[in-house]
Amino acid sequence: PLWSRREILHRYGEYADRQQSEEGQSQYALAKPILNFFHGAPRNRAFKQEMMRMLLTGCPVSTCIQTAVQVLHDDVLDLLPGEAPSTNVTSQLRSGAQHSLEEIPTTTIRSAV
Repeated sequence: PLWSRREILHRYGEYADRQQSEEGQSQYALAKPILNFFHGAPRNRAFKQEMMRMLLTGCPVSTCIQTAVQVLHDDVLDLLPGEAPSTNVTSQLRSGAQHSLEEIPTTTIRSAV
């Protein structure tokens, strides 16, 4: 089955939390593979900055992911492998249009739990 980026991050967050609690793996080592997950996508830098900010709080990796993905647009999160984001969202975000979390309808921010 093809999973969206949202589903992959959800599953990875669960895996990372298990590895951290059962194996004692470093939170940073577990987060590193996903820091460039959105390379080339709109708001990639904001995602990485939010991930790093959350990691500094010491919360579980899944919580860091859940918080950090809120800076991304749903079109980017729900892409399947091989799909491209809609041109409307991409052009708005790349042209400098800023979207705060308040501007995003709460129905579009889905918890990864």
